[in-house]
Amino acid sequence: MSEKTGHLIKLEYDFHTSSVCEAFILEEWIRVTEREFRSFDGPRRLIRPVGGTPRRWLEGDPIETVDYFGPVYVFHTNDIVPYEGTNKIIYGPDPIGPEERKKEHERAYV
Repeated sequence: MSEKTGHLIKLEYDFHTSSVCEAFILEEWIRVTEREFRSFDGPRRLIRPVGGTPRRWLEGDPIETVDYFGPVYVFHTNDIVPYEGTNKIIYGPDPIGPEERKKEHERAYV
């Protein structure tokens, strides 16, 4: 049997993932995935049924839009970083490093 590789941790979500997640990118509200939402370092909001209960939405249900001020996580981790308002998704450091990345790029042309 082969072992699992890749992202093995369970990501924490401090909001109902059944909500519509939006981030303010390039002067407009853009729908994003839950993973992008939790790692976006800028204005965020949730659109959900009134009352905020996670359930199936039906046509005509009243909805509410709520600004979200929860923690910002490094993408694909549960590491919290301080909010700085950079309007970017926060990624962790490159695991390969700049020198190895440069060598890898040079090898591609040999």
